[in-house]
Amino acid sequence: MSEHVILKRLREANPVPDPASLREASPDDAILLTAIDERSRSMSTQQAPPIPPPPTDLKRRRPLLIAAAFAVVTILIGAAIVLGVNDEPEVVAPNDPVPTTVVDGVDPRPLSAQWVDAMNQGDLEGALAVLSPEASCDLPIGSGETCQQHLGYLIAIGTHIETRRCGEEPPYRCSYGLTSEFHATLGYPDHSLPATTAIEVDEEGRLVADFFGSEDASTPYWPSEGGDLWGWMQSEYPGMTIHPIFGPDPYDEAAGIAAMEAARRFNSPERIVQQLQLAFDSYASSGFRQCATQEGPVECAPLVNFLKAIDAQLGLECDPATAEAGVITCPLTIESGIHQALGSGASTSEAVIEYRGGLTQALQVEIRFADDPAVHDAFVAYAATVDGLFQEGELIFDGDSGRSLLDAARDFSGQ
Repeated sequence: MSEHVILKRLREANPVPDPASLREASPDDAILLTAIDERSRSMSTQQAPPIPPPPTDLKRRRPLLIAAAFAVVTILIGAAIVLGVNDEPEVVAPNDPVPTTVVDGVDPRPLSAQWVDAMNQGDLEGALAVLSPEASCDLPIGSGETCQQHLGYLIAIGTHIETRRCGEEPPYRCSYGLTSEFHATLGYPDHSLPATTAIEVDEEGRLVADFFGSEDASTPYWPSEGGDLWGWMQSEYPGMTIHPIFGPDPYDEAAGIAAMEAARRFNSPERIVQQLQLAFDSYASSGFRQCATQEGPVECAPLVNFLKAIDAQLGLECDPATAEAGVITCPLTIESGIHQALGSGASTSEAVIEYRGGLTQALQVEIRFADDPAVHDAFVAYAATVDGLFQEGELIFDGDSGRSLLDAARDFSGQ
């Protein structure tokens, strides 16, 4: 570019090349400002120099950059699929609340009664037909169940629903009590699980409720004295997902069928007797909760220590067919060091077993120290003269008294 052209552009860029001459020609400040403004506008209308095109090598690289970006996005999506907990994409809740189709002013109690009747009749389809798609049947714990799943479970375990009360006016709230054949099989026919919920009616005339979402967690699924059915089922049903505290996941019809089958086996008299015999064999006091002898109630752990001290072996000869209402009475044979010291064979007496929840809840045994009742009575009379073996006329059952009683049997037989 020539020097002349450069100087020309500089002059055009300066709206007032000679300010002094401009003031001499137009001493009025207003006229001066007008001239400067017009000069400036003439410069703004000039075209800007064209932007040079991108280098040729950048044009060649652009498809490669786009392909690389697409590959990164593909990798990220693939990682999200592999690392995601569920195969289904996560549903993001909208900011606005989901519009409801509940109709105000309609009494939902007749629909509630229809639903209860269908459930008590074991009619799953009828119970589902009463419910709105807005109804919820899942529990506060677990992965969440559909109404078809959870109601199918309740029907499979023989649930009976009792409507305890419903509000007389809006907002209608109903409280229900749920008993089941499942609980009865475990030995708790009257154990009731509470459920309280608000009930409404949708535009299609169907019942809207969250039946179990607000279930009172302070009421246990079965009494605390009950055994560990869920833990037992984990090994018996390895193909099912069973939480040791909360049970099956999900609660559905298949889980209900398995739970009923497990309850029958878990709380069967055959299993109860087997577990009790194992406790006898290992001198374990954890096999029962309450104990008694012919002398009256005793602590279970000291009684077991007594049996261990006299080297007692107990054998149950139960007939499970005789079990009734959670009670089974069995012939009981006892051998011990005392029997040997007295020159007696095993004595035969009786054991009464009360069981619930898969456990022996109460055990009453008659402990006889000789097969011959006369020998037994004579030895007990002798033991009453020994210090530390009786208290208020009753034989003491613990480890110390057991060892002392065995010594007394040797002394008695040596007379």
